Amino acid sequence: MKNVNSGGAAAEYEAGYSSLKNFKKYGIFVGLLITIILLAIMLGILYQTKALFTQNVLAQTQNTAHGLDVLRNWIIRHQGVYVKKALARPNIPIKGVSEKISNPTVRTVDGETYVLKRFSHISKELSDISRGSNLGSKSAYHATSFQPINP
Repeated sequence: MKNVNSGGAAAEYEAGYSSLKNFKKYGIFVGLLITIILLAIMLGILYQTKALFTQNVLAQTQNTAHGLDVLRNWIIRHQGVYVKKALARPNIPIKGVSEKISNPTVRTVDGETYVLKRFSHISKELSDISRGSNLGSKSAYHATSFQPINP
């Protein structure tokens, strides 16, 4: 009888060991499957985030370009802007820009002098300010070129 009891315990132990081996085998498979699914979800989120970021940057760029175009149209419609001479940079000659009045000045009743700034000079100054500013922005624009798209 001792053999029967020992045989039963051994068979029971063998059955438990076999189910543990099956659990390990399927557990590894399930773990790998969950890892692959989580990795696919994270890659999907990363792709979606990158797409949204690109759309956001594009929208900001379009808004900036639109604002500059509105500013350009306003300045051109008014044939320039007068700026206090003490605060204005001198009009740097810009290649390809022919102006009838190179550097007109106006003196007010108070004795202050104002200098006319055309859009080409204003956009050059804005471009220099955006590249040289420490406003926390890592981007800048370059609105003037030797080969302008829209002269």
